[in-house]
Amino acid sequence: MKPLQWVGVAAIVVFGGKLILDLTRPERDPFALPGAMPMSDTLGASDPVEFPMPSLPETPVVIPPPLDLLIVGSDAARDDLYCSGIMFAAHRASGDEFSAEAQARRDRAIALAEAGVAKLLSEGAAQTGETGAIADVHSTRALDDFTAGTPRISVEECEARPVP
Repeated sequence: MKPLQWVGVAAIVVFGGKLILDLTRPERDPFALPGAMPMSDTLGASDPVEFPMPSLPETPVVIPPPLDLLIVGSDAARDDLYCSGIMFAAHRASGDEFSAEAQARRDRAIALAEAGVAKLLSEGAAQTGETGAIADVHSTRALDDFTAGTPRISVEECEARPVP
């Protein structure tokens, strides 16, 4: 054999041997950290994994129905908030938005809404963070009633209502 042929035979033996060793070794986990113990060695195939179940309350939790914000508070507080909404609806419908009289109407409606909110708070019917939602519901109802032409309290009665 010529020397070049010996190099070829040596290459075949070396690379063939490496290929045989690679094929007979167990497959490595590509996600394993170097030096870390494989998970297959920590848990046997027959070891069941049990996760604790969270304990449920013995009594069922009752979720209260949504609160109808139109019934929160006394009649006086609700009427103040409703009248404020009626006055704003009438103000929008008047077309007069920039005169001194229009500003006086807005100020009166705001004062009436503030009086309604103060009554809700003093009665303990609502907390500070809840009054905005209650006032919005009354204002929306008043606008809908005014637009439909069926307000519960007339514009004249609302304007005559005393404001503290």
